[in-house]
Amino acid sequence: MENFVENVWNFFIKPKILYHDDGYYIFRFDSESDRERVMQFGPYTFHNKPFILKNWLIDFVFDPERLTIVPLWVRIPSLSVGYWSTEALSKLASVVGKPMYTDLFTAEMDRISYAIVLVDTDISHPLPNGLELYTPPGVIH
Repeated sequence: MENFVENVWNFFIKPKILYHDDGYYIFRFDSESDRERVMQFGPYTFHNKPFILKNWLIDFVFDPERLTIVPLWVRIPSLSVGYWSTEALSKLASVVGKPMYTDLFTAEMDRISYAIVLVDTDISHPLPNGLELYTPPGVIH
């Protein structure tokens, strides 16, 4: 994990890494802005497996059998730049779950062929195949 953090999160001061015998890590960042940047630069993989990052909660209990709410990166293709506001992206992403972050390229509009939003999603329910956005000119699928 030390190598992963040093090589992938090399754009700020390395966080303190706390390992728990139940198989998870807690990262203690120097600042909230460092944590936010790490979240925005995702998604990540570790040993070719998805690396799930969640903001820590005081009552956190690790139970992989009950892990139903997971953060998923949702890609929204062919979205007109006029709908790239925080409010519009949040409404679109809320079809899948609770919007958390946009990736850095979406936030700074450095890539406009698609938007990416991190959404806390209940994976015990089926994911939608698509969505419809009703706009003044018409419906966007």
